[in-house]
Amino acid sequence: MRAMRTARVRTFLAGLALLGGTTPAFADDEPAGLDVALSRRRNVVQMSFDVTSTFTEEFRKRLSGGLTSLVLMNVALLDQRGDAIVKRTRRCEMRFDIWDEVVHLRTSDGPRIQRKRFPLIEDALRACGVVEQVPLVDSALMRRSSGYRVMVQVALNPVSPELMEKSREFMSNPRGTSSGRPRAFFGAVARFFRSQTGAKADAFVFRSGPLSRPARASP
Repeated sequence: MRAMRTARVRTFLAGLALLGGTTPAFADDEPAGLDVALSRRRNVVQMSFDVTSTFTEEFRKRLSGGLTSLVLMNVALLDQRGDAIVKRTRRCEMRFDIWDEVVHLRTSDGPRIQRKRFPLIEDALRACGVVEQVPLVDSALMRRSSGYRVMVQVALNPVSPELMEKSREFMSNPRGTSSGRPRAFFGAVARFFRSQTGAKADAFVFRSGPLSRPARASP
């Protein structure tokens, strides 16, 4: 069984409730498994998954201290060969107001932007890390009935230009087979993120199991 390091996540009950049994992959590890559900609304395929296990103790401490925190979530839908059909990005900016004791959360899913306030930090983290029926791709682009996978990269506070550039490289080539890069390029991306301790950033890589094209829901 493939060994993976355990995420540094708080062990109190609220944190356990958020984990959902998923252990993120670091550095040279293979991508961690991720439960992804695809659904269909009219001609749009939607995605649902939970990556709250990536929110480390260090990230939570930074947020609770009142510092603005950023979560960058890159998603790629892969076909049977591992080529990206479509790529999406979710961006969460959150700040805990220590005076009013409320968390301000701004979530961007492409052009869709939501702004909310939460009295509890755990609720804000869940609103960011739990992706529920977010549009992924036009169903016409999923020409086969099965064999798809979803790859997700989560970066915490990727503040330096180099980190952002590495994130963009991952999105341009999630499989890592072109431009002379090996298939384990995603591992190199995660390793780069983990090495930049001065930037206080962590990155995690997940990959779903085989997925089928969802049937259109009955009206």
